[in-house]
Amino acid sequence: MARKKPSPPPKKPRRRAAAAKATRKPAAAALDDAILQKVILLLVSHQNRAVVAQACAEKLDIPAAIVPAVLQEARRQLTLAADFHRTEELGKAIKRLDDCYARSLAIQDVKTALAAQKEMNRLLDLYRPLGSATSPDDAHAETAEELAAVREYLEPLGLGGPEVSVAELARRAVAHFTRSPAPQPA
Repeated sequence: MARKKPSPPPKKPRRRAAAAKATRKPAAAALDDAILQKVILLLVSHQNRAVVAQACAEKLDIPAAIVPAVLQEARRQLTLAADFHRTEELGKAIKRLDDCYARSLAIQDVKTALAAQKEMNRLLDLYRPLGSATSPDDAHAETAEELAAVREYLEPLGLGGPEVSVAELARRAVAHFTRSPAPQPA
């Protein structure tokens, strides 16, 4: 009696790869938005474009033929995102720093919490002297050029140096000239 060869185990279907190939079109625009967002995160977190391209092919299963187009689309979306309204981006940054601060305190990482708070203070311009803060939303706020011109006129009077705000220099100038008697015509 001849022995029967054992049959090889049945091959398991490669669902992930088959599903990805079935749904993917050969263009970056056809990629799922979630995959494109992952590529954007890779671009933001890595400095070397070759590392990002390799990660796209290996980790995200993007065909090597369309990786350059995917990277181009991701860079385009990053550029568009950078052009968003400044106030909206400022709000996002504040929220992220606030979240980082809270998470750091929750795990008692005081050093990271302090770094997040310092960045928040810088972002909100809290280190500027009180007298020099101007609101960008204020319809009557002076431009930076105007403030620089006012400073040029007031500093030579010797009422304060560059560390003194323009508002304080103006107040000192008014106080100085209101105390001095007006020059008499000859």
